[in-house]
Amino acid sequence: MQRAASMPSLNFAALSKPFALTVLLGSGVLTACLPTPQDLMDGGPVVDSDSGFSDAGPPPDAGPAPDAGPLPSVALSMNAVAVLFPLPATGSTGLMTLGTPGRGGPLLSQAHFAAIPAFSDNPLPELAYGEWRIVSARIDPCFPTLALLASNPAACRRQLRLVAQPHPEESATGIDDNAIHLLYDLSPAQFDDLARRWVEPLKNQQGARQEPLGVSPTLRAQGLEGAYGQHLRSLIAEFAGPETLSQLTFMEGRGVAWQFGGFRITGASRTALPIAALAPPAEQQLTTAAPNAPFAITPASAFSEALAPLAGHIVFDSSGMTGMLKLDAPEAEVRAALQSTFDIDNPRTAHHPDNVDCSSCHIANRARARAVRAGGQSLTGLNRYQHPFRPLEPSSEVPAAHGEETTMQRAFGYLNARPVINPRVIHEAAEVADTIERLVSAP
Repeated sequence: MQRAASMPSLNFAALSKPFALTVLLGSGVLTACLPTPQDLMDGGPVVDSDSGFSDAGPPPDAGPAPDAGPLPSVALSMNAVAVLFPLPATGSTGLMTLGTPGRGGPLLSQAHFAAIPAFSDNPLPELAYGEWRIVSARIDPCFPTLALLASNPAACRRQLRLVAQPHPEESATGIDDNAIHLLYDLSPAQFDDLARRWVEPLKNQQGARQEPLGVSPTLRAQGLEGAYGQHLRSLIAEFAGPETLSQLTFMEGRGVAWQFGGFRITGASRTALPIAALAPPAEQQLTTAAPNAPFAITPASAFSEALAPLAGHIVFDSSGMTGMLKLDAPEAEVRAALQSTFDIDNPRTAHHPDNVDCSSCHIANRARARAVRAGGQSLTGLNRYQHPFRPLEPSSEVPAAHGEETTMQRAFGYLNARPVINPRVIHEAAEVADTIERLVSAP
């Protein structure tokens, strides 16, 4: 995808001896993931990308950011297109539920929820249908990849996307690394209408383009029941529901295991999503023991093999009781793997949720941060995504390095009642904000 300035206008158109931890990955993806080796060669020039925030070391020597060119007349913040709802002061009141009425029925029906085995088979009452809350919302002009806006706009799936968690206000309960990602497909005319109305209250705010992505500042100031909160809830109810729900993916974490899967949805019917880059059966395991333990992905894909040099192994002391992580692959392979993690975070490359496996995607930025923190790796000289004016670290309320451990898989929501925003989400929000600016600035 080209930078915003040249984008075509839219027509809307310290470790002890390890214990076993298993991550089960089913048939879907929650975020964009790793490219094939051929993608990395043929996907065009890679612009500099974010490294993993606080513990990633000095920025790479990547040269200047792309020239922004003339800016649209309407300025928008990334928070205008990617909304992380603040947690209520007490409980989960004020947040929408899966059963909230939407377009043609609830945001997610009980029947579709019951078809998710990871939750329907789990006896924990905290994971029951009525316990889930919508914690974030995004508008997306071109799923699965913004690159299609330049190459094939007709192939874009224009979407409103919601993320739900059970009891996101709870801390250290072991249930909040669970998520359901709901994707609602809209026609070009519907998306044009939604996008213009969605961002209207936040147009041309002072310093909008320099505002980092975080918990929505406007919702935090007004409260969930304020005018802006009511505005968003009204639009979600108008555009999201059984009539537009096209896909759901899920992530279930039980403290030592995560399972991923998903469905394509048409009305009351659904079919399992195949996990990209793997032949059926669509199941995958990611194993690790602790934040500074090795990880492994099986069955392997070309994507996970590209990350394997970052998995490492433990070198124990003479007692055999304590050890430390060592990345002992050849330096060139480690560097290539680190570059791959940056490419995963880059929405301008050719990889996306429809062509890559989810475990590689979810572990990528965490493997990179861990390689710096525990493996002593340098990121100097690697290419990373850049933006000419938007900040690419989350707002200060996101704790430093929170969510960067290899034992955490959250992308855009809450973990232990604290916000988590991964680099890919920020970079996509930057690109989407640029795109929607052009849309709403058009006469």
